[in-house]
Amino acid sequence: MKVLLAPDKFKGTLAAGQVADHLAAGLRRVRPDLEVRVVPVADGGEGTVDAACAAGFDRLVTTVTGPLGSPVRAMLGLRGGTAVLELAQASGLGWGSSPMSASSSCVCELIRVAMDIGCAP
Repeated sequence: MKVLLAPDKFKGTLAAGQVADHLAAGLRRVRPDLEVRVVPVADGGEGTVDAACAAGFDRLVTTVTGPLGSPVRAMLGLRGGTAVLELAQASGLGWGSSPMSASSSCVCELIRVAMDIGCAP
């Protein structure tokens, strides 16, 4: 029997890849004969680059201007001329900043990084 595991993250606890790995380990413990394939997914927010990398994209870590003006770490997933951007991390999801005083310039900066390395808009 074949089983495909494609979970999203368990927000605040485990990344999608960790969820998938734990589920696969449990299934294999009970049914060692199962063919288990793990494909973590994301909804476009946190964990999106991790999910893309699990599907074969390369990870690029860069620094962009965060929502409050200080540098923050941001990630892109890259494969060929395609980039997957994770805006949630760079734009301050979970930082508790006020939307009226925060900037989303990181979005443009991430797009520029992707374009500078050959990705098409």
